[in-house]
Amino acid sequence: HAALEHALAGLELPGAEDYDFDFVLGRIFANLKDNDRAVTHLKKSIAREEHAVTYGNLAEIYASAGDLERAWYYWSSALRVDPGHERSRERLNWVRDAFWEQQQQVISARVDRGELP
Repeated sequence: HAALEHALAGLELPGAEDYDFDFVLGRIFANLKDNDRAVTHLKKSIAREEHAVTYGNLAEIYASAGDLERAWYYWSSALRVDPGHERSRERLNWVRDAFWEQQQQVISARVDRGELP
């Protein structure tokens, strides 16, 4: 993976702190499905500068892992930083629908067990 090698090498360059190699590394690791390392680098990128796209990338990682609460948090953070970030708004609507579907399944199971009238 040449892109990974180049991005890692970029961290060692003089003046590397002036560039957001962590964002690039986060994207590369996400594409490689190395979510732990992707999250680590994306969070470093956010610590450097909040950006809606970076929050959205974190949200996508958590959503793909089934962690809808964290996904919701990061998409909401993206909208806080950039209220016009449409992708995050769309994905928040998706999370809302997914939460509602999960809740309906919980209620149906409770009805089936006789816990609810």
